[in-house]
Amino acid sequence: MKHRTSLALAFLAVIGTGYACVESSNELISTGAATAGTGPATTGGDDGFNRQAMLQHLAETVIRPETQAFAEATKTLENATVAYRSSLSAADLDAARDAWRNAMNAWQRLEMMQIGPAGASDSVLGGADLRDEIYSWPLINKCRVDQELVEGAYQNEGTFASEAVNVRGLDALEYLLFQEGTQNACAPQNDINAQGTWSTIVAEVDQRRADYAAAVASILDGHATQLRNAWEGSFLPAYVGAGSDTSVYPSQRDALNATSDALFYLEKQTKDAKLGVPLAIIDCGAAGCPDTPESKVALHSKQQIQQNIAGFRALFTGGVGEDALGFDDWLRAAGAEDVADAMLADLGSAEAALLAIDEPTLTEALAEDPASVTALFDALSELAVHLKTDFVTVLDLELPAAVEGDND
Repeated sequence: MKHRTSLALAFLAVIGTGYACVESSNELISTGAATAGTGPATTGGDDGFNRQAMLQHLAETVIRPETQAFAEATKTLENATVAYRSSLSAADLDAARDAWRNAMNAWQRLEMMQIGPAGASDSVLGGADLRDEIYSWPLINKCRVDQELVEGAYQNEGTFASEAVNVRGLDALEYLLFQEGTQNACAPQNDINAQGTWSTIVAEVDQRRADYAAAVASILDGHATQLRNAWEGSFLPAYVGAGSDTSVYPSQRDALNATSDALFYLEKQTKDAKLGVPLAIIDCGAAGCPDTPESKVALHSKQQIQQNIAGFRALFTGGVGEDALGFDDWLRAAGAEDVADAMLADLGSAEAALLAIDEPTLTEALAEDPASVTALFDALSELAVHLKTDFVTVLDLELPAAVEGDND
């Protein structure tokens, strides 16, 4: 019975050195199993736990379905932005905003699963930098989006796809769909203000934002499809068959470490950047911390954190059902039932702390009841301590490079 109780590197550098140039603002879908190919001869260890079976379960019933859900959400988002581009109606704008929220929720679960193609190519085996292409937070720059509105680069999708990632991802799309009024986010001395080019487009800014949003949604749909296809195609057997001659993983332990590394998003990004920074618990250097959470315009930060936690639970436990196979089962097989129970209890405490935040947005909670947000930070801190110590020690896994020496 199942028991229940290379932007990533830039991101970590931002947390450590300041936000001077940065603006930061669950159900699990399951599918039938698919044949994953031939794996390595060694599938278990002295504890008798079948590590390959866990990798296969996570790939087929957790990660791949989440990539499918995200691809479906981005297709809906693309269709909604195209409709809004044609009509500029309030109803179609609301539909596009809802589609963005749904796509963002799906992506925030995948933020916890930056394994293989979603990961950075310079630090993740099999990485194809798709995470950065889809969502560049915290490297957000609303002024650059406004500059693009003036320049009209989004009108040529072929060349626009080579523009900086922070003008064509979910973060840029948030600004385009939720920003009200005709003001821009650039400083007075910026060219679009100093030379008066912004004033020449004010009368058509709604149409330009709608056109730009549809262009971004189309690019996002392409990246989501690429990620889904990778997990439906060649990458899944490479992940399950880690250690074989055809895998990107030289050993099974490399695939297990890659999966473990993904869990640490909850510690460095969710806990530290999304909560610790707005709470001013995390020192952002002389430049100071931003005064608002992750989602600055749509005010969706609370839901994004909720989906991060849901993604962590799915990857850690293997999802729902008696046959779910995850890290908690491996801990039990290794004789560390107390560690598995403690981590599940910490996870439950974090989920309860999030539900206890009464305010509809994290921005309001930070202003009206910061203690409730601190309680969530503290709960995630307890989980992070177990993750960085007992978890990796018992399972003989490695800490991610960015976490080594981190004593918070």
